[in-house]
This record gives sequence, C-alpha cells and structure tokens, in this order.
Amino acid sequence: MNEYRISMSHKPVVSFHKLPIELVYRILDFQSILTLLCSMRNVCKRFNQIIDSYDRYRQECDILWLDDCKIDDVKVQNIAKTLSNDTVIIKLIIYCNEIGHVGAKHLADALRSNTTCTYLDIRNNRIGDLGVEHLASALKLNTTLTGLYLNDNNIGHVGAKHLADMLKNNTTLTRLSVYNNQIGDDGAYHFADAIKYNTTLEELNLSWNEIGRVGAEYLAEALMNNTTLKELTFNENSIGDRGIQHFANVYRCNTMFSSLDLSCCEIGEAGVQYLADALQNNMTLTVIHLDHNLIKDVGGQCLANVLKTTKTLTVLTLEKCGIEDVGTQYLATALKSNATLKCLNLSRNGITNIGAQHLADALQHNVTLTKLDLAFNTIGDRGARYLANGLMNNMAITDLNLNYNTFGDTGTQHFADVIRTNTKLTDLGIGGDNIGPATGQILLDALRSNTTLTSLDFDNESVGWDISHIIDEYIERNCKLSKVY
Repeated sequence: MNEYRISMSHKPVVSFHKLPIELVYRILDFQSILTLLCSMRNVCKRFNQIIDSYDRYRQECDILWLDDCKIDDVKVQNIAKTLSNDTVIIKLIIYCNEIGHVGAKHLADALRSNTTCTYLDIRNNRIGDLGVEHLASALKLNTTLTGLYLNDNNIGHVGAKHLADMLKNNTTLTRLSVYNNQIGDDGAYHFADAIKYNTTLEELNLSWNEIGRVGAEYLAEALMNNTTLKELTFNENSIGDRGIQHFANVYRCNTMFSSLDLSCCEIGEAGVQYLADALQNNMTLTVIHLDHNLIKDVGGQCLANVLKTTKTLTVLTLEKCGIEDVGTQYLATALKSNATLKCLNLSRNGITNIGAQHLADALQHNVTLTKLDLAFNTIGDRGARYLANGLMNNMAITDLNLNYNTFGDTGTQHFADVIRTNTKLTDLGIGGDNIGPATGQILLDALRSNTTLTSLDFDNESVGWDISHIIDEYIERNCKLSKVY
C-alpha cells in the first residue's frame, strides 16, 4: 500500500493551465454560455485569451441573449466582470431577470472600462432609481453605448433626473427607452430640460409613464428647438386634447420627426383636429400611430385631409378609434389620390358593408397601399363581395386582414375568386367560425392553381381538419416557392 502511494506521488500532475488549447476547446463545448461567463472567465489571463478565441463564444456572444435566466445581483456581477475587459460582446440583452440596484452598479462599473458594447437591454428587472443613478453616472464617461433600454424597472422622477443629467453630457447615446415606469410630469420636466441641451439622442420612448398634459407641455416646449430627436414614443400617457395641442405646435415647426406614436393618449375630436392642422404641410413624418383614441368620424375626416396633402406618410394606424362608415368614406376618398401610404390599420372600428364599399372603390384607383387591416369590424357578405371585386384588378395589396367580421360562406367564396386570379396577394385573413366545410373545399380548389399566397388565416375547426390540413400543405408549398423565386 505504501509503495502504491509513493508511486502515485511521483506521477506527473498536468495543470489545467497547461492543457493544449484544442483540448480546452473540447471542454468548453460542453459548457453553457452562462457558465462560461459566470464561472470560467477571469480565472487567469491565459484562460480569458482562450475563451476570447473560442469560436462558439465569438459567434454566440457578440449578441448575448440572457433573458429570463433568473440572473440576480450575484450572477450579474460575474457577467459584469467579463464585460469590463471583454472585446466580443456588442449587445448585452438581460431582460426579465432579478437584477436590482446592486447588480446595476456592477454593470455600471463594467461600462466605465468597456469599449465595445453598444447596446444594453435591462428591461423587466428591478433596478429602481438607485440603479439608474449608477448607470447614469457610468454613461457620463462611457463613449461606446448607443442604445439603453430600461423598461419596467420601477423608475420614478428621481431616476428620470439622473438620466436627464447624464443626457446633458453624454454624446454617444442615440436610443433610450424608459417605457412603463412612473416618472410622471416631474420626470417629463427633467427629460425636457435634457432635450434642450442634448444633440445626439434620436429615439426616446416615454410610453406608459403617468405623464399628463403638464408633462406634455414641458416636453413640447423643449422639442420646439431640438434638431436631433427623430422619434418620440409617447403612447399610454393621459395627455388628452390639451396635451396634444402642445405637441401639434411641435409637429408644425419641428422638421426632424419621422415617427409619431400617440396611441392610448385620451385624444378626442378636438385633439385630432389640432394634430391634423399641424400636419397639413409636414414633410418628414412617415409613421403615425393613433390607436385607441376616440377620434370618431371627425378624426377620419381630419386625417383624410392629411392624406390628400402628405408626400411622406407611409403608415397610419387607427385601431379602435370609433371610426364608422362616414369617417371611412373620407379616408377612402383620400386614398384614391394618395401616392405614399403603404399601410392602413382600421381594425376594431365600426365599419359595415357601406364602409367596405367605399374602401373597395378606393382599391380600384390606389396603386401604393400594400397592407389593409379591417379585422374585428362588422363587414358582412355584401361588403366581402365589394372588397373581393376591388382586389380583382388591384396589383398593390399584398396583405388583407378581414379576420372576425360578420361575413359567412357566401362572402368567403368571393375571396376564392381572388385567390384564383390575384397574383400579388400574399397574406389573407378571413378567420372566424362562420364558414363551413363546403366553403373550405372551394378555398382549397382555388389554392391548387395559386402559387403566391403564403399565409391564409381561417378557422380550421369550422372547415374540417382534413380540408384544413391540405390547405396548409398548399400554403407551405407556396412559402417554399417564394423562397426559390
């Protein structure tokens, strides 16, 4: 026994640090990326060099996804140590974890020395105002980060002030999102103050932040002279008609904005009138979202006037805005001469067969609209026929959504004729539970000769699973053909 122990003691001990690099690579093959970051980085200088040269690390860690991994302050400390001297990670995405203000401090310390990471997504954590203070302090020195996403982090007006103070000095950040926090009017005041000085921020998301008309006034005043911000996302703030009046003045004078999102902002008929008047001569906006505002038919008329004059607007979404047939008629008339709009969303309004007829007539003339969403309206068989006839000669529409309207077998069968003849339509939604197997068979027969429709939304159960399965096979065939051509 003693001899055995002596002989064993003289056997050479191979240090892990001296293993051949290819053997280390094979060991790394069996480790998760999270293990590499939290347990194997920063063991020694040589091991860091090996990991940095490891193909899988370089391929998977340039954009590092660690969402919903139960990462807490302890685990994020290891990630931060890696980030501090890493030259591979360009985007770090660690949303939906358990990071608090301590973990935010670790990340902030890393950002002070990191020179490659340009994008940090820390949404849905709990860093709070104190965590924001740490990050904001680091970003006063950091010169590489261009995108910061802090949604859902229990940030109040104090945290907003820290971010605003940072923005006055930072010259690299171009995108900042503070969506779904509680900064309020006081926080809006701080951001407004920063906007007056900052000359690099291009996108700012302040949606769902308990900002009212007073906060809107602060921001609007600051934006009057800002020449860099191109996109302000502001939906889910209760600014009302008074608040939108302040923003309208901005859009009349400021020529930098390309996108406007004021969905769910309690805008009514008066507010949309302010906005439409301001947009009559606007030459920069390409996207407008006004969903879930009760602008009604008056709003439809106001925005139709914008469509008649705009030379830039490509997307207009008006979901659940209380627009009925009269407002739809105004919009349809404007579409006949409009040459820029590509996407129009009128879902969840009060459009009936009459409104569908007006839109169908517009489709006979319009040559630029490619996507039309009319889901969740009350369009019946007659309205379906109007729209189907409108598509027979239209070579622009590629996506039509009519899911959950009131037409049944008769209306759906008109779209079978469209499927047979129209070669531009790629997405068609006619879902609902109001068609039967016979209509399913008609759709199937139409699909046999169609090679361009790549998405057909219908109710599988109502047409029968056998027919549904064969329809899906034809759609899959067309998807493969579209990739070939």
